Amino acid sequence: MTTHLTRRLLCLTILASAATASGQTLELQPIELRPNLLPDGSFETASGEPTPPWQWHQGKTDAVGRIDASESHTGKQSLRVSNSTPFAAHVFGMLALSGDVAVKPNAVYTFSCYVKGPRIGIAWFGGGKDWRIRARLPERTGGGWTRVVMPFTTGADETRIPVILATENPTDPFWVDDLQLVEGGEPMPVFDQSQPGAAALEISLPPGPTARRGDREIVCAWNPIDYPRDRYLFAPGDITAQGYLYLPGDLAEGTLAFRLIGADGKTLAEKSQRGAMKAGMYRLTLSTPTGKVGPGESDVRLLVGLDGKAADDKAVHVEADLRRRLVTPAEVEAAIARVEPLRAKLAEHVALLERDGRDPAYLRVTLTILENFVDYARQDVAQGELARALDAATQMEAMAKAAIERTYLPAVPRYVTGPGCPGYRLDGPSQLGTV
Repeated sequence: MTTHLTRRLLCLTILASAATASGQTLELQPIELRPNLLPDGSFETASGEPTPPWQWHQGKTDAVGRIDASESHTGKQSLRVSNSTPFAAHVFGMLALSGDVAVKPNAVYTFSCYVKGPRIGIAWFGGGKDWRIRARLPERTGGGWTRVVMPFTTGADETRIPVILATENPTDPFWVDDLQLVEGGEPMPVFDQSQPGAAALEISLPPGPTARRGDREIVCAWNPIDYPRDRYLFAPGDITAQGYLYLPGDLAEGTLAFRLIGADGKTLAEKSQRGAMKAGMYRLTLSTPTGKVGPGESDVRLLVGLDGKAADDKAVHVEADLRRRLVTPAEVEAAIARVEPLRAKLAEHVALLERDGRDPAYLRVTLTILENFVDYARQDVAQGELARALDAATQMEAMAKAAIERTYLPAVPRYVTGPGCPGYRLDGPSQLGTV
């Protein structure tokens, strides 16, 4: 990610959509900018220990929460959390806001924060009455910052709520930044606290589909270890972007544009719009087909920029870009196609071994997988499950090559029915017999 000038103007989120379109779209919609109800959520005024109104409580743990200038999402520092105390009832370390936050009863609010860590234990951000609101932090973030978001509704008797970040069991050190609580059902973009009053930029991949397991919201991502969201973009249809554009002042004239750039530097798609723009917050949406992305152009760059003149005739120029490894249906189909000749070669190899009187049972297991899962992978492509299809194709190719090259083929014992085992029968899912 690179940004220029104000560095924090356009809040942009990239996601893949199954929708199709014949061209590019670029739209702006004015929205209300809702304030963050948490003071110093980016820890810019602290040094060493969190400073009031934030306080770190170690409790019955060895958990430590300290300000760290080596990592930050925005600004110059964040909170580093570590803990090696085993999990137990009522044993936790926590960051707490001194004094509750005033809220409206029966109203929708949203907790959010950014987190980064290689392996995170049981940890959550939230609070509310009886600490019922707990946005669970992800187990890992793939080397980048991930935003954790949880909307909730206050109770009829809630007019003030506590705010807490807790760690409950051993964890590798992790970092949190830009804690936020806003009224409404979605978070606001995070502004760089080192440039108060200036425009702001934030870029992140969305979590994608989620499912809830108890008090934890789980991202339904296929194999995020090999295909981390901060490096891969699976696009079964159009590439769609959503974000927020903030202008601290009016623009007498401005041009907002985006370009999708291939690995060779050529522009694959672009669109722009011109006009006067009022100060404030805008929701931005854009989309572009991936039809021009060729097999050798999997590394793409989405560049979004704004050029204009303010009311005092001062030039305004801001831009942001995002680089991703783009995976399209065509690429996954090519990976599946590489498996098919290997499947045919393995079938011939199994038949030859049988003619020679050797037991190919181990190889037949691999062949059976290939005979079934090639079609399953193609079904995944048709349903937009590109990550799962690519993962299956990659593993099947490796399995097929290993099976073809395998030389050690031990005999596999068989269970054979007959006079010696008269009691063998199927009983629902069970196989019953005398041995």
